Amino acid sequence: MKLQSVAIFVLFLSLFVSVFSDTARTGDWTPIKNLNDPFVQEIAQILLKEHEKQSDEKLSLVAVVRGESQDGAGTNYRLVLEAKDESAATNIYEAIFWDKSFTHFKNLVSFKKTYLILLFYNII
Repeated sequence: MKLQSVAIFVLFLSLFVSVFSDTARTGDWTPIKNLNDPFVQEIAQILLKEHEKQSDEKLSLVAVVRGESQDGAGTNYRLVLEAKDESAATNIYEAIFWDKSFTHFKNLVSFKKTYLILLFYNII
């Protein structure tokens, strides 16, 4: 009986730790801490080039405003970018990029101009 009680206690303890742990789990979006990291800047440039291929809209990067990553079958990156168009008008864009480095697969999942995101990310 005592062994069974210990086993149940260990089971509940491990469940408690896994549920309330501060570490990111697979599938969670995790903030990117250094938006000026060369790898993040490279992803931002790739996003702009892929968007240009799909839309013929040429944008130049002003800044990466916010970024998050999500691990799973590869890594998803969700970046909020400030970019200028050819008329020098600056807009905010949200883009999601899927990278499977181990197979050299890269895919622009979505790229959209956004206004509501400004309030959500406390940019204005």
